[in-house]
Amino acid sequence: MKRSICFALAALFLGACTRTVVEKPVVERDTVIERPVVAATPAPAAPLRACTYGGTSFSHGSSSCQSQYEYRCNDGSWSSTNSRC
Repeated sequence: MKRSICFALAALFLGACTRTVVEKPVVERDTVIERPVVAATPAPAAPLRACTYGGTSFSHGSSSCQSQYEYRCNDGSWSSTNSRC
């Protein structure tokens, strides 16, 4: 009888020491952070300069015959094409 009472008390104490663990579900959601994209605007290109020969203005890329040689206007300065004219 003592033995059964000891077992009953031991079971009662052991039962009181345990507790139920309840797991809560974890809610995950994606977070999207949108930021505006600031595009760098390029600076406007400087206009190409004209060349002058004999009092006449020539635009960039045009050719002129000077001293029997062809020269091309390249952004404000004459460049020889090494061609005779």
